[in-house]
Amino acid sequence: MIIMLNTNPNAIDLVPVWEDKQNQTPADRGRWGTPPQRLSGYEETILIGESKIPVNVRTVNHFGAEEATDGRTMETFVSNLCSLVMRSFEFLRGRLSLAPLERICSYGCRKRLRVFAGLLGATKLGVAEVGVKGAEIHLPLVPRTVEIYRSSPREYSVTLGFLVGESPILATEVVRLLGSRWVCTELDLG
Repeated sequence: MIIMLNTNPNAIDLVPVWEDKQNQTPADRGRWGTPPQRLSGYEETILIGESKIPVNVRTVNHFGAEEATDGRTMETFVSNLCSLVMRSFEFLRGRLSLAPLERICSYGCRKRLRVFAGLLGATKLGVAEVGVKGAEIHLPLVPRTVEIYRSSPREYSVTLGFLVGESPILATEVVRLLGSRWVCTELDLG
């Protein structure tokens, strides 16, 4: 299986895109006369990348659909979030340098990835032996689920579920607006 997501690291854009498909604003007031909290979110399966991988996406945005999409789509946004995790996974495998992640990951995030890679050492992540001679192949990281939760106008958290062969991998990202750029400040793979 060939998985083609965003291959240009400078094109990874972490600016949130909220397509308000299910604007949940009840007209009536709550039990004590207070307006209910406004939520904007939806659940659906979208196809990302050139391979058209089906990914179940769930979003919760406590601040409504305030961003203009500027032609960007949820598919592109989710593809960029997955690309960040896939590049980090390839770094942990020793197959990619950390340089492509400099623009989209904070210094602290990249430092923790380096420490994690050092702890893993010679561990072979997602490597399978095939054939009589035991040739090794690197199994792809295939995205399956993405949950995006926005709790503040300047921060959102993402939980991503992947498969490597038949083994599940979970990743979490925290993305914050630092200055004028959206940057991944925390990334955990496990």
